[in-house]
Amino acid sequence: MEDFQGGAARETATAATRTILRRDGGGGLWGGRAASWATLTRNIGALLAALSLQPTLVSGRHHDVLLAHRRMQFVSERLGAAALFLAVVTIAWIPIDLVFVGWHTPLIWLLIVGRLVVFAIFLLIAALRIDCYDAHQGIRATGLMVGIGVVFFGYVHAVFSATGHNDLNAMGHAQYLLMPIALAAGIAIFPLTLVEAAVLSSVPLLAVIFEAVHETDDRVLTQIVAVVGLMGAVMLTTIVCSVSQLKLLVDLHRSSAIDPLTGALVRRVGIELMNIEFAQARRTRRPIAVALLDLDHFKQVNDRFGHDAGDCVLRDVAGALRQRLRSGDGLIRWGGEEFVVLLPETDAASAAAVLAEICGPGLAERPDGTRQTVSIGLAEADTDALRDWPELLQRADGRMYRAKRDGRSRLVDAQNRTVPFGHAAPGLVPDAEFGLDQAANGVSGDLFAVTLRIT
Repeated sequence: MEDFQGGAARETATAATRTILRRDGGGGLWGGRAASWATLTRNIGALLAALSLQPTLVSGRHHDVLLAHRRMQFVSERLGAAALFLAVVTIAWIPIDLVFVGWHTPLIWLLIVGRLVVFAIFLLIAALRIDCYDAHQGIRATGLMVGIGVVFFGYVHAVFSATGHNDLNAMGHAQYLLMPIALAAGIAIFPLTLVEAAVLSSVPLLAVIFEAVHETDDRVLTQIVAVVGLMGAVMLTTIVCSVSQLKLLVDLHRSSAIDPLTGALVRRVGIELMNIEFAQARRTRRPIAVALLDLDHFKQVNDRFGHDAGDCVLRDVAGALRQRLRSGDGLIRWGGEEFVVLLPETDAASAAAVLAEICGPGLAERPDGTRQTVSIGLAEADTDALRDWPELLQRADGRMYRAKRDGRSRLVDAQNRTVPFGHAAPGLVPDAEFGLDQAANGVSGDLFAVTLRIT
């Protein structure tokens, strides 16, 4: 799984965001005429520089599966509420149209028909069941909601023009210029990347600009240009708000999901990730493999060199795994010195080859200069005919213990074949630790001889 950026990047992004939101003496950055374009450009540049340090804030392509899933849950909940709100406002605005336009003109009936159609579409969007496993479906649905609002805005102005009501000074017509502003402001409730927020909020702005291009009355054009200027400020504010929400979500995800020592996922979040990935594999009928890795003779590192040295070895092992695994793979710290590696869309043969290549030379250097090796049990959903991760992980666990029995520093694959690695396991004390480790993990030790270590 793709690693998050470090503390320095987060602090820089936070400082830049504070710079953007800082109030100036003349009424703040968004204070309209009081703010200079130089200040605006400088602060936007600071925001972009901060965003460049955190790719997760720029594009959804940098989101891991778990972050994408959690973000879509937020988007889905807020999309339903926003679409329902717009549906209610759309239908509740009919009496206001009657007051300003009057019920005796053909225009009012065209407006009512348009509102009823848009009302029905907004209700359908509110009722949509967003697939949170699809990282883009929620964004597409949000774009549809904004697009429907913009289409209705264009329809209203076409109707006013066709019926000869072109005077924007009339309240019945002028009130509709507020629609694009409301749509752009509404986007701020969603946790969006910079690209998503910029694209979605620019659609209402482009609709107003299109209206200005086709306007011939200078007096009306002046009003539209003023609205365009206001829309630009709203758009920038929306982008900052949406990206700030995403940054908060990313930071919360990182603080709750990542083990501070190793950078791997904590067990609770790893279980959530496996639920997501295995559900996805069942739907798409694609292979998925899971491996359980246990560090060989790791207890002896703690006993001989202290826990600080043991922590360094754990950190180096996890770092080596993260560096070599794909961004879509999962690395989970399952226990003290146990790691689970989740390999979506990977068959048994490919998983065994990848793990042997990564772990064969040893994953880190121990304090005594030897290489830290691992024993691995591998299981794959199709090969083992198991589609639930607890059963598959149990199968991998059994194979990992077989790798321990057969001499460590090896992999037992999904066909129960043993693949020895190039480096032998560090043999400080033969097999005593394994027997003790078995007892600590609740595994019967009847078949193993446990000897005493002489210190």
